[in-house]
Amino acid sequence: MKFRSIELYFLLIIESLLTWFAWSAFINGDTVRFFVVIISMALIFIPSLMEFLLSIRLPAGTHFAVAIALIFHVAGGINQYYWIYAPYYDKVAHCISGFALGLVIFSSLLYLGMRGVRLSPFHIVAGIILLVFSFGVVWEICELTIDALTGSTYNLGAEDTFFDMLGNTLGSLLAAAYALHIMNSVAPGKQVFSILGKTK
Repeated sequence: MKFRSIELYFLLIIESLLTWFAWSAFINGDTVRFFVVIISMALIFIPSLMEFLLSIRLPAGTHFAVAIALIFHVAGGINQYYWIYAPYYDKVAHCISGFALGLVIFSSLLYLGMRGVRLSPFHIVAGIILLVFSFGVVWEICELTIDALTGSTYNLGAEDTFFDMLGNTLGSLLAAAYALHIMNSVAPGKQVFSILGKTK
């Protein structure tokens, strides 16, 4: 069985689990997390939407990474894993999300190369690390803003922010290493963006 077929079956399993989580949140009257699950169910298909709209094939594992990151966050909220396994669960979630986001950024940079933007492997690797870091900073600012407006405790201070960013960075480094491995596997004479493989 091809890896892409395995990814498809995996996505269907994840969607089934998310449907169960949505039902659980609905039954418990947890409106906020119910909508978070619904949004997550839609976000899982962003890589597939990219492939469909841009007529490309994303690097192997991209669908898988995005799905794992989303189910990890949903399960953490609904099953209270963020609190039961605090603070480690949250840091692992940040690492997984950094990796998944890194692969989406990798695909996006490859597409820019396909559209004529000149990017070397170094630029792509640096772009993955810097953009994931930037997204992480924005996320931490959002957490602080939400806490200030609602009295929630998403951000627990400077130490929490530091280890969140460390998790993001570790994830981005893993994504960058994977991206570099894929780019090094490109046949001599071909551009790195050929990894995307036009589908039509």
